[in-house]
Formats: sequence, structure tokens, C-alpha cells
Amino acid sequence: MTMQEEHYRKVLIIFGILFIILSSIELINIYILMNTQINLYGKKMLFKDFIHNLEIVPIAGILLFYFLISSICFFFILGFLSIKASSKKIEDNIIRSKKILILGILILIFSFIKLGYLNFLGRIRVNVSGELRSFQHIIFMSNLGPFYIVVIWLFFICVICFYLMVGLLYGALGLHWNLELQRMKPESE
Repeated sequence: MTMQEEHYRKVLIIFGILFIILSSIELINIYILMNTQINLYGKKMLFKDFIHNLEIVPIAGILLFYFLISSICFFFILGFLSIKASSKKIEDNIIRSKKILILGILILIFSFIKLGYLNFLGRIRVNVSGELRSFQHIIFMSNLGPFYIVVIWLFFICVICFYLMVGLLYGALGLHWNLELQRMKPESE
């Protein structure tokens, strides 16, 4: 195994572990968020009761919230796939470079999908005391509850930005390594 192959393996392992850690933190944040007591304009309730109340949040908001959770689980799985792609069992470097490129493309696609879920969820109109306000307005502008609700929402956005950067990095690494292997292939024949 060359030094370059070892470098690519380490990158895959490090980012795979980061994906698993960040997804775990996001799932813990979802759990904390769901069990947080909020004050919705004088009405005390748990956040999970707020998100599941069809009189307040439309069905699209509930579905988007659960799609957001499922996308978090998908990135958790992508972390394991990244670690598996770094396996020493793969003998052919061209296959490994293509796996890195495909992982990068998948990460980019699903990061944009997750960003869309978060964006649409933030724009969902919530019925609060007869007034329609956006979900994001409720989180940022109202005295909803503890400040960590805002921190959790911002953490989701920061993680998506990280995933977008990693997707670009994976795609670039996979493409660079593949082109380099293709260039070296005629020399060895």
C-alpha cells in the first residue's frame, strides 16, 4: 500500500467517524428538543406536543420534521459506508476511488435534500392564537423556551454546511485519485 492510498484511507475513516458523531449529536438534539417544555404565547406544552398538534402545525410540517430525522439517520449510515470504503480488503484502487467519488455525490445530493427539508420546515405556517407565523419565526423571534432550542436549530444548519463541504471534498478526492490512476495505468502496461 502506497503512502497516497494510506492518506485516502485515513481521510475516509476520519470523515466517517465525524459523520457518525455529528449524526449521533443531531439525534440526541432531536430527543432533547422533543422533550423540552416550551411557552407558546402563554400556552405551556412539550415541543413534541407542539409539533404533533394538527391545529397548530399542518401535516406537511410534521412530515418534514420526520423526513429531517430520517435524513439524519441516512448520514449516520453514510458514516459507516465511508469507513467500510476505507477497508484494506479492497484490492483495486480504481474501485476504491470510484467508491469515494460516488460517496461524494451521494453526500452532496442528500445534503441538498436535507437542506431543503430544513428550509421548507422553517417556512411552514404555524397557527398560533389565530395568527399564521412561520416555524422559524416561532423558534427565533418568540420567547419559546430555553435558548438551546435556537442553538439546536442553528446546529442543524451548520452540520448541513459541513456535509456539503465534505461531499465536495469526497468528490474531488475520488475524481483526482481516479484520474491519477488512469494516467498511471498506460505507463504500467
